[in-house]
Amino acid sequence: MWGQPCLAYNLQARLPASAIRALVEAQSSLRQLSVPLHTIPTAALHVSVYAMVPVSWPDPPKEPFWREIQPSVREIVKQVESEFRLVELLFHSLRILPLAVIALAEDQTGIFGSVRDRLKGAVRHPALSGPSYNQIHCTLGRFSASGSIAAGEAAACAARWRAFSTPIADLTVVREKRYPSLEVDHLLALPLQTDSS
Repeated sequence: MWGQPCLAYNLQARLPASAIRALVEAQSSLRQLSVPLHTIPTAALHVSVYAMVPVSWPDPPKEPFWREIQPSVREIVKQVESEFRLVELLFHSLRILPLAVIALAEDQTGIFGSVRDRLKGAVRHPALSGPSYNQIHCTLGRFSASGSIAAGEAAACAARWRAFSTPIADLTVVREKRYPSLEVDHLLALPLQTDSS
């Protein structure tokens, strides 16, 4: 699906410049992988909070459903703005999956999970399944060809990871138009940090 037109409505957590630099540095080491990888452009790096209208749904019901839930989404996002100011994400490891490479993070405050549960309850579609989350992560790249990474190669890549902690720079509701977040419309942005360095 890389680079293909799509339609989705997502709540994303954007990271400060210092965190983005650390993620870009990690991306540079992925060029050595034996399977070709599309690295996520710097401007598209983010942490997904919740997909109110996922890419995977069929297109016809997406826009009508978004129009219906948009007021509730805006209200909830504004309510949780102060909570997310307390979040400190620890990016503790790198994981190579069959389709992608991700940086895994932990939120010891539990705020991510709480907000996800709140949105899941408020914007539930009557017929279509919502997303299910069991982790917090930032996607660094998606494989552009089929193949598999040897266990030793994956372990060596993961061993180069340097953990770091970071606050969240802003919460952004986006309309995703080209996958994966290569082209988005910013519908609502709430800055959380005054210092984005």
